[in-house]
Amino acid sequence: MRQWRRDRTREAELEALGFHVTEVTQADLDDPHALIRRIAANLRRRGWRSVPNPSRWFPDTLGPRSPTHRQHGS
Repeated sequence: MRQWRRDRTREAELEALGFHVTEVTQADLDDPHALIRRIAANLRRRGWRSVPNPSRWFPDTLGPRSPTHRQHGS
């Protein structure tokens, strides 16, 4: 319980400095498409005007299931 309280305090401190904290669990990692969409939505709410690009290490991270998927060169 002490660790949870320390985590919440640290999260509040970071947010007071203007950062946004996104918790990521194993369930999020099991569905990277949904995780990337969630992170992209949070970034867009803060003014980001781009689209996620696939990583060379995880090229299928933004596959056909993602509404923001773009083919290379398009």
